[in-house]
Amino acid sequence: MENERPAQQALVKCVVVGDNAVGKTRLIVARACDAKVTRTQLMATHIPTVWAIDQYRLYPEIQERARDTVDGVDVSLRLWDTFGDHHKDRRFAYGRCDVVLLCFSIAKPLSLKHIKTVWFPEIRRFCPRTPIVMCGCQNDLRFANLDEINKLRGLLTKPIHENDIIPPYDCRQVAKEIGAPYYETSIITFYGLREVFDNAVRAALISRRHTRFWMSSLRKVQKPLLQQPFLPPKPEPPNISIPRSTFREDIWSLLDNPCCSDVVFAIRGILIPAHRVCLVASCPVLYDIFMMDFSEKIGTSPTKLDEEMLQGQGTPSDAGEIKENPTKQSMEKEQIKEFDVDVVMTTAGTSSWGTPPATITAAQRLPLEGTVANFPASEVVRTPSSEDSMELLGACAPRTQQPAGHVQDSDRHFPTLHSPTEFYGFPGRKLDHRAFASIHLQPVENPVSGNPSIQTVVTVQPHISPAVFQVCLEYLYTGAFDHEKWIAISLQEVINLAETLQLEDLATMANNVNNGEAYMNGMLISQFERRRSGRFRELFLQKGLFSDLMICTEDGSVAAHKALLMARCDMMHAMLGGNFKESTCTMIPMPCTKSCFQSVLEYLYTDQCPAMKPSECLHAIELANFLCLPHLVALCEDNMIREFNTALEKERDIQEDVINLLNVTKMHNAYQLHEWCLTYIASNFSEVSKKYGKKMHETGSEGMQYLNKKRWPPLWYLKEKDYYDKAKIDRDSNEQASPRKGKRKWVL
Repeated sequence: MENERPAQQALVKCVVVGDNAVGKTRLIVARACDAKVTRTQLMATHIPTVWAIDQYRLYPEIQERARDTVDGVDVSLRLWDTFGDHHKDRRFAYGRCDVVLLCFSIAKPLSLKHIKTVWFPEIRRFCPRTPIVMCGCQNDLRFANLDEINKLRGLLTKPIHENDIIPPYDCRQVAKEIGAPYYETSIITFYGLREVFDNAVRAALISRRHTRFWMSSLRKVQKPLLQQPFLPPKPEPPNISIPRSTFREDIWSLLDNPCCSDVVFAIRGILIPAHRVCLVASCPVLYDIFMMDFSEKIGTSPTKLDEEMLQGQGTPSDAGEIKENPTKQSMEKEQIKEFDVDVVMTTAGTSSWGTPPATITAAQRLPLEGTVANFPASEVVRTPSSEDSMELLGACAPRTQQPAGHVQDSDRHFPTLHSPTEFYGFPGRKLDHRAFASIHLQPVENPVSGNPSIQTVVTVQPHISPAVFQVCLEYLYTGAFDHEKWIAISLQEVINLAETLQLEDLATMANNVNNGEAYMNGMLISQFERRRSGRFRELFLQKGLFSDLMICTEDGSVAAHKALLMARCDMMHAMLGGNFKESTCTMIPMPCTKSCFQSVLEYLYTDQCPAMKPSECLHAIELANFLCLPHLVALCEDNMIREFNTALEKERDIQEDVINLLNVTKMHNAYQLHEWCLTYIASNFSEVSKKYGKKMHETGSEGMQYLNKKRWPPLWYLKEKDYYDKAKIDRDSNEQASPRKGKRKWVL
């Protein structure tokens, strides 16, 4: 090997010894190849022991990286890997050794114990005067997530526990007993990797200087330097996980939930329940119909054409627009009083209570349909038979991948329509439209609860197929066209009805299916959902149109809609659709402020969380947890964390706000925000503990245990930093007190 030494270079042979699986080979490869590895790569690859013996002969680039300059001396470092088995003979490796690098793992206490009992006696037996450098490998395990590391290591490997991590001062104590400098390394962070080998070279050159005192270059070599402790990175804030939105499935579920329906479509004797909030937000024609003025038609009984339409007879009108049909009679107030109906009338966000007046518009009058009327059973027109259900379903293929909670059409409940002639006096009118024949109010028996209620009955023209109308109705709820379900229907009929109802997107979807371009419908569905959310906000949130429920908060009332509340909130569905007294009430108290409930209502209607201040977000989280809305809780948590991050960027103090949120967030099941607050306090442990030490202890034993475990800087680093500062001061003072180089000391 002396013949391979380049000119004017000091060849240093460094032998690396230690127990098995402490990181010796990885340490050598990281120095020889000068390449970082991730933890995943570390677990996935295997490097055999005794890797570096022949690498310097076979690979010139490794030999080139072995050249270095330490304190002005050109050095060629040769690293020798050895087996970790205690019984094997390493006599050949120790031959002509300049320095021994004694390694152990800081996560294996037994490997540190073997340094004094096994390795140090062996080194002194074969190399009695060779300097030793002690190296603690796997320094990154001091601050790593041991649970994730144990998962990567697998089940067949012994897991690493927190008690296995050796404190730095214990390692330094062993190094002091064997008279060796101590360093720590990590191939993940590259901490101490170059430092440990440079100081090993320094130890070898200082030892060589006693025998080669004529070499002037060795006089500049320093003693092995002190290693500055590694400051671990700050704990990263947790990622906020927002559950998948169920807005589409919730609105879709209204299609099969006649419990809160307020509209009935009569087509060829078949009654199909629907919800006005979904219809007016999606179809401009139905919006115009439901917004018509009924004031001149009060007292008119259903016409003969209306009765024929309900029975499946009659001929469609040729007109394409909605025209008014004047009436001659007025409604008698005594007939309305017999039903003892409490009505909520809401127009443009205002509400009033009492008996409906004789002159009202459709927008004001239609809230009657959601109320329960107490009247005796009467003759029905016709309930749908099995043949009618088959006609409604058509020859459709089985449905695939329906949303959770969606009911098959064969299991749907149909309402019972009372005879229109028996309830003479309810408002109604004839419609000269290609799709609809008439509209009037009638008592309809709910198929779920069995209670009758006054609802809007819209008679569909008999030339329209029930299956085609059902396709359009599903589009109004979902914004989608499931062509695989309705295979047997004519696409041209769907296109014609869509154009009649001014549903341009549905006509485009049917044309895409007809042209084999159904993949383009996904973009139309997204546009439909955004457009409908905007209509929900404009019509129902801002104007309070068609509201049938009043939520009484602590500082005001908010108009709401039972259909949307029951569809979007399970708690509201159980409260308004079950046997609770709230199911028959039109005013429901809510223990929150008006602005807080409006924020929750905006989420329920649009699936979006409005921008709020941190204090408002906290109240919204409390109400969302009360209503069992985990998706809204996650959105509020994300909103609050973004507000905190913005405040930190502007260098605002948020420590007091974060401390106050700790216990409150955990109480309201905002666990992600609670974890974020703990992480922030742990990252600023020293500052927060000085100002708010008493409040920190109010978090409980579990919270304090987490903070002490995740505190930054960690306690072991603070101790190491104090030791490093003191040792550096002592070393500097000793160097200043020592005599200058070249000056002789006379001893008498």
